[in-house]
Amino acid sequence: MRNQNEMFVYEASIRLHTFYNYFPEDVPTAKEAFERLNGAFTKGDLLPVKQGLSELRIAEFEIVNSYAKILFHLSNPLIPDADLRNGRTNKIRTARRGKDETPVVSAHFIVNFAATGDGKRIYPAVLEETERLSRSAVVSLLNLYLDSQYREQRKNKKGQKKNYSVRLAFIAPVDQTIGHLLEHGGKLKEVKIVRESMAKVTHGDKSYPIIKAQDVRLKTKDEPTGNKAKNILQRIWDDEDRAVKSFKVLVGDPENESTKTVDVDLQSNSILENAFIKKTLLSGFKTPLRQCEDAFRADVFVKIRDLV
Repeated sequence: MRNQNEMFVYEASIRLHTFYNYFPEDVPTAKEAFERLNGAFTKGDLLPVKQGLSELRIAEFEIVNSYAKILFHLSNPLIPDADLRNGRTNKIRTARRGKDETPVVSAHFIVNFAATGDGKRIYPAVLEETERLSRSAVVSLLNLYLDSQYREQRKNKKGQKKNYSVRLAFIAPVDQTIGHLLEHGGKLKEVKIVRESMAKVTHGDKSYPIIKAQDVRLKTKDEPTGNKAKNILQRIWDDEDRAVKSFKVLVGDPENESTKTVDVDLQSNSILENAFIKKTLLSGFKTPLRQCEDAFRADVFVKIRDLV
């Protein structure tokens, strides 16, 4: 778990392409695409997206020179309230949410759309690692917004009518697989599972469908490593219902003295082949970082900008 003066980020790239690559000759540049998205955001056209119990939205979107700055907010009632300990009495209390309040987290995102990336439509990008706000969720949201701005029917070079739209892919260097890390001293610390199922509630003589959510955290007793850890993890995976909403594995990395988290591909047969994405630690923030920032912080922008 990070402290208040540091954050982990993914140093990556984004690649723009058209829907099913139907129109490879007509892919907009990142500058064109993000300026169009920014215009839609300014007009209020990029609405929050709900999925299950969570709601994901863009809280801030700004173009600064050759950079697109985006701050994402994810709210979800499954995010636990914070526990606080009184240093004098050692009593613990939970900071309970108020009426109509929902826990929320944020993630900073930057794309550098300088012209050097226009040739292959690949541009450097950095995304803050935030628990519960996955890379795939960010990419899905941006693709939904791009589709809303670009989708139309066009004729290709053969005269065939095809759907034209623009897509974004997140390209990040792979660090190592779960199995490789556990074989080389990594310690299995925790598995986090989010399950969702449909249920019905009855009010009067009518029944209403609802989504029932369950947040499960499985912590290991002695943080095993090697074959023992691999066997435990594989058994948990084999026994789990593939209808889960998300499945995350936390492994301690002794070499870097950090904990690595991987969002498991729910279609994967072997959980041990899932890979960690390389992360970079940014530290030295004088003002403590919050679980959710209400604006894109200037000091965060400076540190992230230096990476792209």
